[in-house]
Amino acid sequence: MSLYLPALLQAIQTRLSGDATLLTYLGTGTATAISTTFGFPAVDPMGTTYPRICIMPISETPDDPFKSRRSLIGIDVMIYAVETPQSGGTGANAQTSLATMLRIHERVMGDFPDQSTSIPSYGLDWWTPDFTAQTGLAATTYASETMVFTGMTNETDTEGGLRCFRISFQVGLNKRSA
Repeated sequence: MSLYLPALLQAIQTRLSGDATLLTYLGTGTATAISTTFGFPAVDPMGTTYPRICIMPISETPDDPFKSRRSLIGIDVMIYAVETPQSGGTGANAQTSLATMLRIHERVMGDFPDQSTSIPSYGLDWWTPDFTAQTGLAATTYASETMVFTGMTNETDTEGGLRCFRISFQVGLNKRSA
């Protein structure tokens, strides 16, 4: 994967971690329930706290016009929750209702349709990641386009009792001119 992916994942994680309402729905009140990964995340051992969010790059497609460098990046944001109680359904593995998962989904998606400027005050759909607060190559070399929602799947692990809402986004990254 490219050098700018860690910066992109950090920007997305920072955006979601800054949403106090989302953190409340995750039940932690802190950003510990939001993580990033490269490669498909393994299903966590039963000790993992749910619900949680995992952000993962899934694709990178060159889309180079003749005079610039541009890539389209596919990002999946996965919301994991325990669908049925485990070990008595207490503590970290307590059951998460579908209503709570949908609230988390709504916070990840954002409120851009409700904004007259179409700039969301929270969430990722129609949000433009900003690398300027970061250091390194990505902050000075690449500019991000607006993230766009591309689809969602609802997956269930019937044996482990986990449910996963997989929300997919696409974002273009352009190399800045020298």
